[in-house]
Amino acid sequence: EVASRDLEKAVSLVMDSAAHEITRYALNGILLDLGRNGCAVASDGKQLSKAALPASGKCRAIWPAQALKIACRMTGPLVVRMNRPEKDEVPVFGSITGDRIEIHTRLVEGNFPDYEAVIPNDEPTATLTVERKPLAEALTRLGGLATTRDPAARFEADARSLNLLARTPDGQTVTAKVEIGRRGANVHV
Repeated sequence: EVASRDLEKAVSLVMDSAAHEITRYALNGILLDLGRNGCAVASDGKQLSKAALPASGKCRAIWPAQALKIACRMTGPLVVRMNRPEKDEVPVFGSITGDRIEIHTRLVEGNFPDYEAVIPNDEPTATLTVERKPLAEALTRLGGLATTRDPAARFEADARSLNLLARTPDGQTVTAKVEIGRRGANVHV
């Protein structure tokens, strides 16, 4: 059982990280990994988002993102069920039952990446504190100049600033600087 507001919050936090391409089918959905440390996880292979999802019971399956979007509009306690044929280890069909509606869907087949192996468990070598608005503005400026072939930004942090670097279509490097608070080693990502 999952509270509807918890499902809505978790799904909304991870939805933007889900893939939108047919070649990576398992990444087009959202993994609901319910149990002791329940969570919703989405990834497009480049970014990964994980949000806590308190639930009673235990189940793990990849749900179609559209089915979870609909479930987020439901109210009250939700009962999440996953059914599998007798010999299969992976659930095949899922349902979410609320006060006045039931959603039945075929679950996404495939293996979701081992998200726990991607998220570091070690103590960080550096901690950066950045104000959200200046960072968003700097990333927006770079995003308008970066090439679509190489949209990634590189991050370099020194004692007082976070330098964001991106490549333009003509091969030039553009930078934006954001003031930070930092503890630990210099960072290059």
